[in-house]
Amino acid sequence: MPEVLNFQWHFTNRCNLRCRHCYQDVFLDTSSVDPVSVGGRLLDDLARHNLKATFALTGGEPLLVCDKLFAILELLETHPSAAGVNIITNATLFNEKLLDEFSRFKKLTSFKVSLEGAGPKSNDFIRGRGNFERVVESLKMVCVRGRFEIYVMYTLHRGNFLEWQALFPLLDELGVTGLILERFIPEGKGELMRELVLDKSMWRELLQTLVSFCRLGEVDPAQLSPYKAFMIFVKERLLFGALCELGSSFCIMPDSALFPCRRLPLPLGYLDREDFIDILEGSALLSSLRDKSKMGGKCRGCSFDFCVGCRALAYALFGDPLAEDIQCFLDAS
Repeated sequence: MPEVLNFQWHFTNRCNLRCRHCYQDVFLDTSSVDPVSVGGRLLDDLARHNLKATFALTGGEPLLVCDKLFAILELLETHPSAAGVNIITNATLFNEKLLDEFSRFKKLTSFKVSLEGAGPKSNDFIRGRGNFERVVESLKMVCVRGRFEIYVMYTLHRGNFLEWQALFPLLDELGVTGLILERFIPEGKGELMRELVLDKSMWRELLQTLVSFCRLGEVDPAQLSPYKAFMIFVKERLLFGALCELGSSFCIMPDSALFPCRRLPLPLGYLDREDFIDILEGSALLSSLRDKSKMGGKCRGCSFDFCVGCRALAYALFGDPLAEDIQCFLDAS
């Protein structure tokens, strides 16, 4: 286990948007679990095992419940086991007063904000009318301060998987730090657009485009295939790939359920009543998700030791987290 873990903390279901591809389909807070209590218990458990963690705070839309958000920020700011914090937001609720408040927290270093295209047509199809222009104005508000890094998150589907290139001039002009590319997983509301999931030829085309766009020379797209998401630093066009982080990155839900990944909604345990380390040590599911001998199709015999395919995509498409990753274009050998 790495000394620094990562948690994506969904402490509210509430949201002011209804994006077509959203992995949520419930937008009410029905749990009575206190997130500060859950967080304190988790952080103390990490401290007992000499571990630290970074936290991505999100929802739903976290800025809809600022009382909870600021209470969590206060906890993370003062607890030694919290190594760093960012906020994932749709950026529709930013204002100058809020940004002043956020600036008080030294551990809060960045915001992640979603766009789904290079202009209103493709973005607003997913996120709602007027969203593109509204988000761009919010990005200007944050970037001009220079206090926080901004990362734009972009979900890849059949209708937009190459359009991100046309977004770069705007991101550069605004001063955005990086663009994060993630694959669309059809869950929640997103189940209604399952037909927009990329196939393996599109995934290969995306990787070839990344090689060209980021000036990687003669790199074979197959060398990028183990990576499940990518980040491009805007000014340098510098590419970073993210491997699947099962076992080192986790998701906390509003009811304290601990998922191996937000897009893999299989509870490992509940942090309001169980210690994190006990959950990990007792989880047969977590062990099986990284055991290739238990996987189906060509994933079982894959020659990349550090790649287990996308277990979330397998679960969303087939109801089996150990099924083959259908976006992989490689032979098993």
